[in-house]
Amino acid sequence: MRWLAAYLPAFVLDLHGRAVPTVAPLAVVEGMAGREVLTDCNEAAAVRGVRPGMSRDTAYALAPELQVVPRDEAAEAAALRNLAAWAGQFTDVVSIEPGQGLILESGRSLRLFGGGRRLGRLVRQGLASLGFDARVALAPTARGSWWLASRLRGTCIADRETLRRRLEGLPLTVMALPPRMLVDLRALGLSTLGDLEALPRDGLARRVGAGVLRQLDEALGRCPEARRPHVPSPRFHGHLDLPAPVLDQQALLFPLRRLLWELAGMLRGRSAGVSRFRVSLDHGDGRATSVDVGLATADDDGERFLELLRHRLERLELPAPVERVAVDAAGLRPMAPITGDLFDAARARDERREGVLLDRLVARLGDAAVCRLVPVPDHRPERAWRTVPAAPGRRDVSEVPVHPPRPRWLLTDPRPVAPPGEGREALRLLRGPERIEGGWWDGDDVNRDYYVAEDRDGRRLWLFRERRPPHGWYVHGLFG
Repeated sequence: MRWLAAYLPAFVLDLHGRAVPTVAPLAVVEGMAGREVLTDCNEAAAVRGVRPGMSRDTAYALAPELQVVPRDEAAEAAALRNLAAWAGQFTDVVSIEPGQGLILESGRSLRLFGGGRRLGRLVRQGLASLGFDARVALAPTARGSWWLASRLRGTCIADRETLRRRLEGLPLTVMALPPRMLVDLRALGLSTLGDLEALPRDGLARRVGAGVLRQLDEALGRCPEARRPHVPSPRFHGHLDLPAPVLDQQALLFPLRRLLWELAGMLRGRSAGVSRFRVSLDHGDGRATSVDVGLATADDDGERFLELLRHRLERLELPAPVERVAVDAAGLRPMAPITGDLFDAARARDERREGVLLDRLVARLGDAAVCRLVPVPDHRPERAWRTVPAAPGRRDVSEVPVHPPRPRWLLTDPRPVAPPGEGREALRLLRGPERIEGGWWDGDDVNRDYYVAEDRDGRRLWLFRERRPPHGWYVHGLFG
């Protein structure tokens, strides 16, 4: 087995700063009101003298433009769950390291993605596109890959002997040890995993406990490590708090793009698509503006999602500045890969192109501006169809009676003609009659006999004979 660890060294800061493209001074605080202490800050704040451990007032004195956000462990856990679902596109086994990152079982994915280094690069670049800096390492054990990723970047190890040598130089701080135990071990002159590994096991177990030795054995592959895989939710919800209220629709596309890419990654991991998603724009005063985006065909393409949303936002007038954006999607539909013949694949591509075109037209012109025809279960030709808005994702299925052959083109007003066999047209009847009688219930009563006829030029017409006064023959449709 091979494990890929994605360690997020600035996860909390990235979580709050990824809603905007520019890096502003940002700090995270914890504690009760009046006793809040900075626990972390980004580089833009550090260059202004802000440091962890400062009070909020001291930090503001050094950097008046500093953005201070409270630590929100529930939001952090939800964000990691979304990232784990996104990472499902690379493997079906993803586990979460709370508050720090992800570990992926990648042994079965290496050939699919072109090897360990390329897979690591794809994961790192994908996380960067979502707004998270990541250190990635690949190793034969999960714990070993995690320890390497927490200290190094781009490490790719294939065998356990190389893993052992690389782990020996890592500091003891990579282990989950109580602070007091770290102090005691340093007092003994131990500073690296290699120092710990060189000690007699029996004496070390009595001093530090069996749990520490088990961590070391799991990292080196001497004993198995039980990990709980993440089970993704059947629906998607992601949100981002904006550092400042935004009234410009185009400025909202940056944070929404990152949420839509998270959604797309989750869908690819589930081999699924969605035909509708909702964007919520929270104004911070109890009001929210909702934007529903539908697709003609279920898809997992984040760029397609973003394009349709952009057109919707261009026509939207915001009633107030937006303080939070959110994306919700449910109703996942399986999107199994096409395994049929060449014509099946071509047909699927054509259907997708038609769906993309319909989505663009509706997004640009509005739901009511693009219509399509749907059948109606009525024998009268004039009443056998209707127009409905061509809203993406909508499917109107009606039970339609089976008729004899009918033309696709109907005349708006039937045209009088001479009876068959008479006049210059000399129509010849080929099929019929088909009697259509009814409509008394809606005031459009008809009583006709329909025929398929052919004229001298070989054109096929759809005629009817009016059975009520004034009697006569009429052309009602043309066959192709």
